This record gives sequence, structure tokens and C-alpha cells, in this order.
Amino acid sequence: MIASRPVLCLALAAVAACRASEIPVERRYPAGSPFRAQYRVVDGTRLRMIDTGSGTAVVFIHGFAASLYSWRKTLPPVLGAGYRVIAFDNRGFGFSDKPSPAVEGRSSTPTPRTRGWWSRCSTRCICRP
Repeated sequence: MIASRPVLCLALAAVAACRASEIPVERRYPAGSPFRAQYRVVDGTRLRMIDTGSGTAVVFIHGFAASLYSWRKTLPPVLGAGYRVIAFDNRGFGFSDKPSPAVEGRSSTPTPRTRGWWSRCSTRCICRP
């Protein structure tokens, strides 16, 4: 019983340390950068995105357990080279909304979501493997 107290205290300290407060909206990326976050609704879910620049669009799609923040060092040089940069938080990641169970059951892969999102962008898609 005596040995379990330190373990319990350590576990409680770890849980308390992992409870970070939510980042205020005004401090979330892309705050302090030349980009502005905007939202589009796809399949009833609000997706957070960056869409800026002109010219040929370069779309940045993050991997699993990431967000558009992953591209923070890549977006400025691509924009500076004269391209339009588009990056978004996929559904359930970053600051995009989490899907309802009914929506998630309909589309468990990102491909239909990406196509739905792309159809709401005002640009032509040239897809290359």
C-alpha cells in the first residue's frame, strides 16, 4: 500500500501536467504570419484552411495526427515564388470540427472529403499521381 502512493501521486501529476489550456483563437496559427484562416463546410463539417496567393495552386494535405501547422515553414517560400497556397486541417484534426458518427460512418477515408472540399474551391484541379 505504501508503494502505491508514490505511483498514484506520479500518475496524478502526469495527468495534471498534460492538461494544457486551449489556445485562444487570436493566437492560433496563422496568427503573426501573412496568412489568414478561413472555414469551408464539407459534408456538414467545418474545415479550417488557408487559401492565399495567385497563380497555380499548390495544395498541402497533412498526414495522420497532424494539421496545417505542419506546413508553417513551407507555405511562405511557396507563396513567395508566386504560387497560390492552399492548406487545410482535415476533419477531426487541428482546428477543424470533429465529424458526427453518422458522417464518419459514410466516409472513413480522406479521399471523398478532399474531393468534396476541392469542389468548393474556386480553382481547377489538375491531379497527378
